[in-house]
Formats: sequence, structure tokens, C-alpha cells
Amino acid sequence: MGYQVVKKIAFDEKQTKPVSILKGAILENDNGNHFIQLKLCNTSNDILSKASVLITCFNQDHAILGTQAYTYDKIFVKSGDTFGTDVPIPLEFCDTDTFTVEFTNEIDKLQVSTRQTKHLNLLTKICIGVAIFICIVAVLCILPILIGSLSS
Repeated sequence: MGYQVVKKIAFDEKQTKPVSILKGAILENDNGNHFIQLKLCNTSNDILSKASVLITCFNQDHAILGTQAYTYDKIFVKSGDTFGTDVPIPLEFCDTDTFTVEFTNEIDKLQVSTRQTKHLNLLTKICIGVAIFICIVAVLCILPILIGSLSS
């Protein structure tokens, strides 16, 4: 199913934390249904796992048609990365000409500490060391058998 851009929406380019809105658009699919598309950026130092927005829709006369909420759930967005462009949000108000976006307090961050990362790196090094040791022992055990079978 394809989408066509019906209208691009410009946003104030000020950087907000933890998420900034870079772009927005109203899309229409092949069936005539309308969608909102947002390009968002993680401006925090954390990895985002969830971000919720509140979208206020306006008609051509700038009258409020209503608000709708959307949650980008089960995401993995590192600091500085963008997200949202691959998610068409179904538009609840078909007469929408423009919209505004606010972030709710429902933004979750993954807790990854450098201490946990150091432990994982140490564990990985230990596992690699053990694997190398097992390979050396296996070669040393098999080598005499091979030499014995070759000499007879």
C-alpha cells in the first residue's frame, strides 16, 4: 500500500528534551484514508523505549477538531537517532488541515549502566579465554593419537 503526501507541516526547530519534532506530514493511502507521519529525534542521552504524543487537529479555519493520542511503543532509539517516519498514525479527524504535537509524560528510557556493560565485557573475555583453552587442550590430546597413527 502506497502513501502520498497531502500536506507537509513545519514545526519550530527548537531542540526540546528528551524528544524533538523535526517534521510532520499528512498522508493519504490508496484507499483514501488519511494518516499523520512524524519525524522525531531523541535529544536525550538515554535510549528511549517508549514515547507518547498528543496530537491536536485543526481544520482550514483553524478551529480545533479534536485531539488524539499515539504511543510509539517497543522502540529502541539511541541518543541522536530519529524515529517515527516508518509509522503512519491513522488520522481520527478527516477534515484535518494542520496539527500540533505535544509530548506526554509517558516517555520511557532503558536503564543501561556502564557497570553492567563492564561486567558483560569481562564475562565475554572469560568465555573467549575458556573456549581457546578448550581448543588447545583438544589439540594436545588429539595430536599424540594422530602422530601415533601416522607412524604405524
